[in-house]
Amino acid sequence: MTENSLSKKQKIINLLIAAVIIVPIIMATYSIIQGKNLIIKQLIELTSQREKAFSEIRPVLIQYKKDHKLFPDTLNQLVPDYIDSIPPVLQSTSQLEYASKDMSLEYISDGESAAFHYRKGYDHTPVFIYDISSGISTETRNSTEDEKQSPLTMPNSE
Repeated sequence: MTENSLSKKQKIINLLIAAVIIVPIIMATYSIIQGKNLIIKQLIELTSQREKAFSEIRPVLIQYKKDHKLFPDTLNQLVPDYIDSIPPVLQSTSQLEYASKDMSLEYISDGESAAFHYRKGYDHTPVFIYDISSGISTETRNSTEDEKQSPLTMPNSE
């Protein structure tokens, strides 16, 4: 064999070795990206379902306040007199089968005001506050320690 033909064989072997190494890396990367895209799609769908449920349960909560002079302490107080059951999307996140336990949702009421605190993503995303009285969602910014400890942090309604 000549030195030139040996060089061609070596090039082919090197290309095969590179393919054996690179193809699995590309496939793994593609799988990771597809998995993340699925999670993002689920998070967007969950947020959409929650926001729809907020607007649907808002009039019920307002009616409850008109009747009792205060918002209920829990959503369960609406059942069965005001609604048949709490929509599953408004129940504890642990009962939902989504990829992130950080997609927390909490109904908070001090009687005079009420809100849903929720995230649209993982724990590094901001908390949104859906104010029942105004029907407006507000994104919170850099929470202070006092806000984290407060049971009901409402946006200014002036």
